Amino acid sequence: MTFQDSKKLTIGDRVQIWAESPDACTGSVIETGCNAVKVEWDDGQIGIIHRNGLANVSTHHGGKIVPVLMGAA
Repeated sequence: MTFQDSKKLTIGDRVQIWAESPDACTGSVIETGCNAVKVEWDDGQIGIIHRNGLANVSTHHGGKIVPVLMGAA
């Protein structure tokens, strides 16, 4: 997602990070600001991503995706 695309995000929008990766995760935008977006990820984490760091984030219209835990015991 580009900086310009990220400006169109609103609270409640669904996004996905690292699509096509075992670490892919979906979540919902819970806050937007001038320089960053706060996302509540479906794996329970909350993250703040600066708008210039959203290259690995895209909008998402499907079901929930949570990361595959590599090496989990």
